[in-house]
Amino acid sequence: SSIEKALRESECLIIICTPDLPKSKWCCREVEYFIELGRRDKIIPVLVSGEPSESYPPQITWEETEHGKEEREPLAADIRGNLKKKLKTEKLRIIARMLNIDFNDLKKRERERVLRRGLVFVSAVLAVVIAFAGYAVYQNRLLTAERNATTRNATELLLEKSVRSTTDGEMGI
Repeated sequence: SSIEKALRESECLIIICTPDLPKSKWCCREVEYFIELGRRDKIIPVLVSGEPSESYPPQITWEETEHGKEEREPLAADIRGNLKKKLKTEKLRIIARMLNIDFNDLKKRERERVLRRGLVFVSAVLAVVIAFAGYAVYQNRLLTAERNATTRNATELLLEKSVRSTTDGEMGI
């Protein structure tokens, strides 16, 4: 009864599909109960292993229509193989189904989010580079001013020595 209560309160049912799932009477009963609640379109299969024909429970692959029972392959997230990029895409497929949003719209929004994040990162790096460049230019000006002051002081010292030597009459070479 607690499982039935949880299913009644759930908007979606995510089922992890493996070749063992159709053999589980309890899992199949949960799927059946969710369908009885009128939420067949809110069942989100996630194919983890095996082939779809052997991993989906019969409750989601067969549908009663006016022409009798018809086979249909449900739209499922396929995460077999565990590739990182594939997992991101399939996660979006699950979220889109849960939120009743078009998958392509959600994927486009995700690309835009990633692009914005990249632009923020590049902007931050560029700001740091500009700050270091500004600091380097500032330090270069300080060093140039210090070098010029040292050169000017040395020139003034030599000039003063030279003037003193000529006024004292020291003309020796």
